Amino acid sequence: EKYLMDNRNKIKPETMKSYKRALSLLVDAYGSARIDKLNPEVFYDFRNKLLDQITPTSVNIRMRSIKVFMKWCIKRNYINKMPFEIVSAVIDYEKEEVTDVEYDGIISFIIDPVIKSYIRFARLTGFRLGELNKCEYENGKVYAIGKRNKKREIQIADWLLEDLHLIQKHQYDPGRVTREFTLAYRKHLLNQNPKYLDISDRDHYVLIMMGRDKVGRLVKPLLFDRYCKQYGIKQMTEADKRK
Repeated sequence: EKYLMDNRNKIKPETMKSYKRALSLLVDAYGSARIDKLNPEVFYDFRNKLLDQITPTSVNIRMRSIKVFMKWCIKRNYINKMPFEIVSAVIDYEKEEVTDVEYDGIISFIIDPVIKSYIRFARLTGFRLGELNKCEYENGKVYAIGKRNKKREIQIADWLLEDLHLIQKHQYDPGRVTREFTLAYRKHLLNQNPKYLDISDRDHYVLIMMGRDKVGRLVKPLLFDRYCKQYGIKQMTEADKRK
């Protein structure tokens, strides 16, 4: 709590949420143990359990948050050194670039024009989503504002300025854009693969019940979409979905 209070005005809200999430997990693992009496074996067991529950990328985000906290503890003289070694999880897969065909398919499932502008602008300029809301346009040049307010110039086509103005007008949260993109990508997969999420043996009740866990909530919209496609229903209303 002292760490979070000390940094509440120095760290972005989303970053603070990430720190709080990671530290809550650490507290759950150690219970009431003193910060200067942390057993390294407990930490390594905690890290291994995380690897069984979430992706290596998410584990590394948690580890970075814990490492920052431990450095703060050293600075405040709560501990003299790191109580355990924090090693990044190995990510054994490569990111695949979205092809032009996939991009066109994904965009076709996005209705909100602002979301389309975010995705199109980021794809064609190399901007990170988190940079789009605070980029600057000066004398015909666009600048990305990174960490510590460091600027870098990005060359863009004139026709992208309309997207930039729309982005800066609405200021969507990057998480919202990511969620919309992910859902559209899944719908694109659904449309391209007739056997993807086969629901021939499912009914409305099963679809509703899938909303009880996180995976279900992510997949449920696609299952409704598949249900409509499989049974020739143009579109299900929210009332139909609740039934």
